[in-house]
Amino acid sequence: MSRTILFFGGTGGLGSQTISHLQESYSIQSVGSSVVDLNDTNQIQAYFRQNEQAEVLILFSNYNYNSFIHKYASAQQELKHQLDVNISGITTCIAECLPHMRRNGFGRIIIASSVTVDRNEIGRAHV
Repeated sequence: MSRTILFFGGTGGLGSQTISHLQESYSIQSVGSSVVDLNDTNQIQAYFRQNEQAEVLILFSNYNYNSFIHKYASAQQELKHQLDVNISGITTCIAECLPHMRRNGFGRIIIASSVTVDRNEIGRAHV
Protein backbone atom coordinates (compact mmCIF):
# COMPACT_ATOMS: atom_id res chain seq x y z
CA MET A 1 0.00 0.00 0.00
CA SER A 2 1.39 3.39 -0.96
CA ARG A 3 1.33 5.98 1.80
CA THR A 4 0.99 9.70 1.23
CA ILE A 5 3.77 11.63 2.95
CA LEU A 6 3.93 15.36 3.60
CA PHE A 7 7.57 16.33 3.94
CA PHE A 8 8.25 19.78 5.40
CA GLY A 9 11.74 21.14 4.85
CA GLY A 10 14.46 18.89 3.61
CA THR A 11 16.14 21.23 1.18
CA GLY A 12 19.58 20.41 2.57
CA GLY A 13 21.69 17.29 2.11
CA LEU A 14 19.94 15.00 4.58
CA GLY A 15 16.45 16.08 3.56
CA SER A 16 17.01 15.76 -0.16
CA GLN A 17 18.59 12.31 0.33
CA THR A 18 15.64 11.23 2.49
CA ILE A 19 13.10 12.44 -0.07
CA SER A 20 15.02 10.76 -2.86
CA HIS A 21 15.01 7.44 -1.00
CA LEU A 22 11.33 7.65 0.01
CA GLN A 23 10.14 8.57 -3.50
CA GLU A 24 11.02 5.07 -4.64
CA SER A 25 8.16 3.62 -2.58
CA TYR A 26 5.85 6.42 -1.47
CA SER A 27 3.87 9.36 -2.76
CA ILE A 28 5.80 12.37 -1.40
CA GLN A 29 4.52 15.90 -1.30
CA SER A 30 7.50 18.10 -0.51
CA VAL A 31 6.38 21.24 1.27
CA GLY A 32 8.85 24.10 1.11
CA SER A 33 8.70 27.53 2.65
CA SER A 34 7.41 28.85 -0.68
CA VAL A 35 4.31 26.68 -0.15
CA VAL A 36 3.72 27.12 3.59
CA ASP A 37 5.23 29.74 5.87
CA LEU A 38 5.69 28.09 9.27
CA ASN A 39 5.40 31.54 10.85
CA ASP A 40 1.81 31.79 9.64
CA THR A 41 -0.72 29.67 11.53
CA ASN A 42 -3.45 30.48 8.99
CA GLN A 43 -1.32 29.16 6.10
CA ILE A 44 -0.55 25.96 8.01
CA GLN A 45 -4.23 25.38 8.85
CA ALA A 46 -5.33 26.05 5.26
CA TYR A 47 -2.68 23.69 3.92
CA PHE A 48 -3.81 20.81 6.13
CA ARG A 49 -7.47 21.44 5.27
CA GLN A 50 -6.50 20.88 1.62
CA ASN A 51 -4.30 17.85 2.36
CA GLU A 52 -6.38 15.67 4.63
CA GLN A 53 -5.21 12.51 2.85
CA ALA A 54 -1.73 12.71 4.37
CA GLU A 55 -0.87 9.61 6.35
CA VAL A 56 2.69 10.49 7.30
CA LEU A 57 4.07 13.87 8.34
CA ILE A 58 7.83 14.37 8.25
CA LEU A 59 9.14 17.63 9.66
CA PHE A 60 12.70 18.55 8.76
CA SER A 61 11.92 22.27 8.81
CA ASN A 62 13.83 24.44 11.19
CA TYR A 63 15.32 27.87 11.31
CA ASN A 64 18.56 28.87 12.96
CA TYR A 65 20.60 32.02 13.18
CA ASN A 66 24.05 31.64 14.72
CA SER A 67 25.39 34.86 16.12
CA PHE A 68 26.32 36.49 19.38
CA ILE A 69 23.16 38.06 20.69
CA HIS A 70 24.74 41.52 20.79
CA LYS A 71 25.40 41.17 17.04
CA TYR A 72 21.81 40.34 16.10
CA ALA A 73 20.39 43.10 13.94
CA SER A 74 17.27 42.79 16.04
CA ALA A 75 17.76 40.28 18.86
CA GLN A 76 14.12 40.04 19.90
CA GLN A 77 12.83 39.76 16.33
CA GLU A 78 15.40 37.07 15.48
CA LEU A 79 14.62 35.08 18.61
CA LYS A 80 10.87 35.36 17.94
CA HIS A 81 11.36 34.12 14.36
CA GLN A 82 13.29 31.06 15.57
CA LEU A 83 10.65 30.24 18.19
CA ASP A 84 7.81 30.82 15.70
CA VAL A 85 9.26 28.35 13.20
CA ASN A 86 10.86 25.76 15.47
CA ILE A 87 8.24 25.60 18.21
CA SER A 88 4.95 27.20 17.13
CA GLY A 89 5.09 26.19 13.46
CA ILE A 90 6.02 22.58 14.15
CA THR A 91 3.43 22.29 16.93
CA THR A 92 0.72 23.74 14.66
CA CYS A 93 1.60 21.24 11.90
CA ILE A 94 1.22 18.36 14.34
CA ALA A 95 -2.01 19.72 15.81
CA GLU A 96 -3.49 20.16 12.33
CA CYS A 97 -2.63 16.70 11.00
CA LEU A 98 -3.57 14.64 14.08
CA PRO A 99 -7.37 14.92 13.71
CA HIS A 100 -7.15 13.62 10.11
CA MET A 101 -4.87 10.78 11.12
CA ARG A 102 -7.15 9.79 13.99
CA ARG A 103 -10.21 9.91 11.73
CA ASN A 104 -8.41 7.72 9.17
CA GLY A 105 -7.19 5.28 11.83
CA PHE A 106 -3.55 5.63 10.76
CA GLY A 107 -0.76 8.17 10.93
CA ARG A 108 2.90 8.67 11.60
CA ILE A 109 4.76 11.81 12.61
CA ILE A 110 8.52 12.07 12.29
CA ILE A 111 10.39 15.14 13.50
CA ALA A 112 14.08 15.55 12.78
CA SER A 113 16.43 18.36 13.61
CA SER A 114 19.98 19.24 12.87
CA VAL A 115 22.81 17.44 14.62
CA THR A 116 23.99 20.88 15.75
CA VAL A 117 21.27 20.82 18.41
CA ASP A 118 23.51 18.48 20.42
CA ARG A 119 26.66 20.53 19.88
CA ASN A 120 27.73 23.55 21.83
CA GLU A 121 28.29 26.37 19.38
CA ILE A 122 28.97 30.02 19.88
CA GLY A 123 25.78 32.04 19.63
CA ARG A 124 23.37 29.16 20.25
CA ALA A 125 22.53 29.46 23.96
CA HIS A 126 18.81 30.11 23.31
CA VAL A 127 18.10 26.83 21.48
